[in-house]
Amino acid sequence: MGETKAKYHHLIPRTYLSAWEHGNGTLYIRFLDDKESVVERNKDNIAGITNYHSIVAGMPIVTKEDADKIFACLKDLEVHYGEAVVSDNLELNKIYYDFDNWTIQRKDGSAVSKKKLKAEIDKVKIRDIEELWSLKYEDAWGTVRSKLENSIFNSADGIISNANKEYLMKFYTA
Repeated sequence: MGETKAKYHHLIPRTYLSAWEHGNGTLYIRFLDDKESVVERNKDNIAGITNYHSIVAGMPIVTKEDADKIFACLKDLEVHYGEAVVSDNLELNKIYYDFDNWTIQRKDGSAVSKKKLKAEIDKVKIRDIEELWSLKYEDAWGTVRSKLENSIFNSADGIISNANKEYLMKFYTA
């Protein structure tokens, strides 16, 4: 999967922040570490954590497919760990915590800069969880909220239909 907006996990759903936006999705924010100044920020880029659910090198939930993507830059190289040559990407993932003790070289035996390779490995983020969460829940909140508001404001007898009930129940029990 390519680059995605789903890499930013909102701790406060954007639909809740919408009530305070003043135009074009922007909010006035006062941060706790600088209570004197108020800054303007887009609700898409506030109250969240980047790559919160991303799968990265060294995580125990890395699958074979994930490991192959993460360690693709080592494809034509040899990784020596202790006395062994490690060529299985899942095994590399298991020992990634000890990357400093790896010896990496080309097939001809010449040394390779580990710093650049580590940066390449660390750059890979598997965002399946974020993308699915975004697709299934977060991106639909604006539409669901709008439908609920319309039902409430346009109800003549104070009763609204159970529209989006399944979606809302799954969201809070997921």
